Amino acid sequence: MSVNLTEKPRVNFASIKNPLPFPDFLDVQLKSFRDFLQLDTPPEKRNNEGLYKVFAENFPIADTRNNFVLEFLDYYIDPPRYSIDECLERGMTYSVPLKAKLKLYCTDPDHEDFATVNPYLGSDGVKPFLKVCGEEKKGIFVLVKTSNPSSGELQDRLVTTGQAGDGGDPRPLYELVGSQVAAWAEECMPEEGAYSYVGAVVGATYPEQGRILRKIMPKSFILVPGYGAQGGKGADLVHFFDKDGLGAIVNSSRGIIAAYQQEQYARFGGEGYADAARAAVLAMREDIASALNGAR
Repeated sequence: MSVNLTEKPRVNFASIKNPLPFPDFLDVQLKSFRDFLQLDTPPEKRNNEGLYKVFAENFPIADTRNNFVLEFLDYYIDPPRYSIDECLERGMTYSVPLKAKLKLYCTDPDHEDFATVNPYLGSDGVKPFLKVCGEEKKGIFVLVKTSNPSSGELQDRLVTTGQAGDGGDPRPLYELVGSQVAAWAEECMPEEGAYSYVGAVVGATYPEQGRILRKIMPKSFILVPGYGAQGGKGADLVHFFDKDGLGAIVNSSRGIIAAYQQEQYARFGGEGYADAARAAVLAMREDIASALNGAR
């Protein structure tokens, strides 16, 4: 028995003799994702389509009285936590985190008690707020020594005022601003209470400066950002308070809102973010209370 291995020509019985070539289906899918996300387009130039349209159609979100409004600003994609190969090894689905930037603001002045004020314009930019503080019993926090790493580029600059009585020695700019805040605070004291309507912002990441500024501004509440995610700890905050453990308002945002992303609260997972936030708040309270009790 013999076998003919000669290749025979393929016969095409299709009615269309020249069919269209198959498209690159992977490229079609990737282009669809690019168009949907518009990642290569600046936020202000994005078309009202795809993911942007989803956010635009669902925001802003307001409470029932329209006093507080949550507004959508932008979204972005973070780098993947694991590569494709690492996901294959771990049996995980390859994914990237989607994050949105939102703005929460109040439309009712009666619900606003304090505003943050930049002193860089001098008295011209602050005195209008002082007038409101006195008339409306509202308050301000003046930026003095902020928690961000580059704050020292300007705030730590040594300055000589040239004024009589300052000894002629240069002082850090944050001290001069603190002295001015103390003077403004004297102008806005309530009828009752030891603290003024004029407060200051001093970062938890600079405990030594906090100690100095508490002495300079004894009648000002100190708003203290930088606890938690930026590295501030309870032990760093002792001198921000007065001898009675009062006078400081400690703020932690990422350390609480995103607590579930921290290793110590990872057990709660993303779905348990609220429980993780509560655990972080309790830990923060205990950390600060222990530091204050130990300092007495």
